[in-house]
Amino acid sequence: MSREILLLVDALSREKNVDKEVVFESLESALASATKKRFADEADVRVEIDRDSGEYESFRRWEVMDDETSRRRICTSSWKRR
Repeated sequence: MSREILLLVDALSREKNVDKEVVFESLESALASATKKRFADEADVRVEIDRDSGEYESFRRWEVMDDETSRRRICTSSWKRR
């Protein structure tokens, strides 16, 4: 799928006469939105697409709390898609 992403970005960029970075950012946003739908709770999700290979990685961040009022640390999980 990584090659297809690069082809899609190139085709949309040329067809709509917009910068490739704008297309990449829109695609990352759309993939993050689709990833959020997989979770029942509110998820803090972001997606990064490698501009050279087309591979993308999804990240979900959790807040880990000692109790209900204090934050201890933030954990990040990632999924790599190829």
